[in-house]
Amino acid sequence: SILKKHYKELTEKTIKNLKFSYSPYSEFKVSSSVLSDSGKIFTGVNIENSSYSLTLCAETSAIANAISKGVKKINAVAIFTDSEEFVFPCGACRQRISEFSDNADIILINSKRKIKILKLKSLLPNSFKLNL
Repeated sequence: SILKKHYKELTEKTIKNLKFSYSPYSEFKVSSSVLSDSGKIFTGVNIENSSYSLTLCAETSAIANAISKGVKKINAVAIFTDSEEFVFPCGACRQRISEFSDNADIILINSKRKIKILKLKSLLPNSFKLNL
């Protein structure tokens, strides 16, 4: 598809953005970027808080960045950590992604720069949606 040509830029921006992670408690840095249906990329990082329940996931941060700029549809979400294992979005982030996507590509990037691409529906079948 035409949007897949943006995946190289999407992964590069996600990797470069990791340095902005605010993770003094877990020291587990996460960066995420979303690709809008217009081809624009919006980045985010995990933002921890000493009151752990107030911590924001990187995907949530990237989605909030995109939505606050008027984006209504997300085509892909990239997630990068400095872990050798692929790190998947948590359940809450999967639901957030589904709010703005029918079946986004989820692009996982590990510390060795290996990439795994999955469809959101494989991670969150039968997501909750209101028919407004």
